[in-house]
Amino acid sequence: MKIYKIILLFIIILSFGCSATYQFNKANKSYLKSEYKEAIQKYDEFLEEEENTALRTQAELERSDCYYQLGYVEYEKQNWELASKYLYLANSQIADTILDICYLNLAESSLVNSDTLQAMRYYTYIIDYLPNSQIYNDVLVERIELNIALRKYEAAFADYVTLYERDAQSSQRKEIQPKIDNSMPYLLQKAENLKTEKRYLDAVNELFQYTRYPLAQKNEILEEICSLYLILADQQIDEKAYKAAKEYLDKTLNTCANKQAIVEGKIFQVCSDLITEGDSLQKELKFDKAIAKYNLCFVLTSDFNEVTQRIDQAKADKAKYLKAVEFENIGDQYEEDENYQAALTSYRQAASYFASDRIQNKIFRTRNLIEAEKDPKGFALRIIQNLDNGKIIRHLETLKQNMQAKYGQYTQFSEWKVTYAIGGYKYEVRYDVIAPEETFYFAWRVDLLTQNVTPSNRVSDEIMISGDIMKHTKQE
Repeated sequence: MKIYKIILLFIIILSFGCSATYQFNKANKSYLKSEYKEAIQKYDEFLEEEENTALRTQAELERSDCYYQLGYVEYEKQNWELASKYLYLANSQIADTILDICYLNLAESSLVNSDTLQAMRYYTYIIDYLPNSQIYNDVLVERIELNIALRKYEAAFADYVTLYERDAQSSQRKEIQPKIDNSMPYLLQKAENLKTEKRYLDAVNELFQYTRYPLAQKNEILEEICSLYLILADQQIDEKAYKAAKEYLDKTLNTCANKQAIVEGKIFQVCSDLITEGDSLQKELKFDKAIAKYNLCFVLTSDFNEVTQRIDQAKADKAKYLKAVEFENIGDQYEEDENYQAALTSYRQAASYFASDRIQNKIFRTRNLIEAEKDPKGFALRIIQNLDNGKIIRHLETLKQNMQAKYGQYTQFSEWKVTYAIGGYKYEVRYDVIAPEETFYFAWRVDLLTQNVTPSNRVSDEIMISGDIMKHTKQE
């Protein structure tokens, strides 16, 4: 019983194999007789049943050739639509060699019928699926022209890029370039809009894609990119981001060598401003901050001798200043102990290293203290008499002469009077000019520590300005 089942299974397998071969032979016979449509039908029936075998592969190849042969016949008749259907179904390299011609002719027919959408589909199939086509470049040109006509300038430029990358020196690329050049104003408008929106970096990126390919406007585009780089550099300078600014300035020079003078001018101006800021900080005795400000110039350029000189000077001044502070602190201690002469000596030693305004003021104040302690009234009078190179004395002499000329012997002059006023080291200095009809009582408040002189009445204020104060001046 077991042997019977094995024999039966073998017969079934053999019968199936014979059946498959028979079906293939029927299809092949029609194929060899050039009965392609009938052969295709029989191959389809065979392929529905047959598994992956060498016979199946042969059937697929012969079926493909059937479609090719049918397509070629229609191709010869210039029946482009039917030919393209057969050739498409052939799905073979040999079929593709003439399928592109079918689609090209169908595209042209579509354009004649104003069906631009269908024409675009035919062009796109060739470009997307038939990269080895002999007419590939011509089809690209056709699609470029159609996209330009449809105002799809970005799509046209994308095809121009493809054409350039396939064969930069092709006749098709050279012939289509003028039309691309004419469409560039529309493409460049996007970058202009981005610039208007102050999206400068986006505008640069938009423009840069066009610089890689032959265009009549290439130099103009590069110039615009450089102008955008300069704007970006200015923005970074305003934000004190000097490293980023330098990068944009470098990009400007790398893109437009003719901008060297402009770039150098910007660098010079920025460094000049940094030096000015550093100088102000140094005057405020902020030496480290000044040096840091000077060093920022080197982010932009390594060739600025004035910066190096400023840094060296700031370092030297800092060392002198620190030494001066040592003596200043000693002087402060002496002054606190009321040893004013020793304090003055220390302050002068400090000034020999670095004569800051603070130290100069301490020298001035301490010298005044010494004089005030020694002879306060005499010091107050000397301050009045020496003010502005003796201005009050000169004006008083003029007034006295005018009064004597007018009143003669009836004019009287007082002695200088110095009295203590309220407040430490504050004194009042008085002087009177008396006549029958006019009398002037002068009085000034003197601060011995600062040598500030404050008039106590209007005539005292006016005599500090002019000696001719008779008649027009009412005595207070």
